[in-house]
Amino acid sequence: MTSLLNFAWTDFYMEFADKLLKYRYDRSYLIEVVLGVCNRMGYKYLNGPVVAGMEYGLKDICPFTVIGTFNRRINNSNRKAIATEIGRTLGVSQPVPDAFQGIPVLNVTNSVVFHDADDIDPLWQVFEDALRLADFKDEYHYLDSFLASYERVFNAKGIGNKLTIGLFWARPDYFLPLDSESRQYIANFLKIKLLRPNHIPSGCEYLDIMHSIINYFNYPEFPVHSFQELSWTADTGGLPLSLRLPEPTLPKPESSPTYTLQSIMAD
Repeated sequence: MTSLLNFAWTDFYMEFADKLLKYRYDRSYLIEVVLGVCNRMGYKYLNGPVVAGMEYGLKDICPFTVIGTFNRRINNSNRKAIATEIGRTLGVSQPVPDAFQGIPVLNVTNSVVFHDADDIDPLWQVFEDALRLADFKDEYHYLDSFLASYERVFNAKGIGNKLTIGLFWARPDYFLPLDSESRQYIANFLKIKLLRPNHIPSGCEYLDIMHSIINYFNYPEFPVHSFQELSWTADTGGLPLSLRLPEPTLPKPESSPTYTLQSIMAD
């Protein structure tokens, strides 16, 4: 099924994340750009009140809320228009995708990823650490940094699964989105019982889940072979029910590393 799918959006999203990171310490300009584009498109949800501490409009912004401007439940033409304008301003050279297959989106009534202004700096930190971890997989200090910054925000009020969705947007080859559709697909179709319902995993738990599923990607009989394909199949249902193969008998995966604070400190 992979050959029938178009995940051309991946390159644009990854470069967008790279260019966005350069504005971590120039967020006033970033807010000006985002508000200008969204207001021109008629989306005024960021005008305020936004969150606690921003009763009179947007004064700061996290990277996931920026990417979320074109990953909401709005029509594809508007998503493309927003991505084009913000991407051009940030200097993204990859073409904006025509389709957004397999990309989880935010609810239009809950499109701000941070719940409190104090969450914004920690969200920028986990965003930066996630990019470094994904791009330099063999550098263990990036793993330490990512786990530390993830732990600071994963349980913050109002963030929940939006964090893993945002990580997937930034590096879809590396991070697994844990939106409700992906969770249901993993549990009910793939029959992989890694998550308790409504449980938000810690950093160590999240990486364990990711690596457990990655181990399955190596088997031809496994229904999906990337996180993009998993997300697409979860969102669309994949093949029509009349054409679906019987539920797979999954091979026993190779053992995956279990991350604990003790093991990380030992490394």
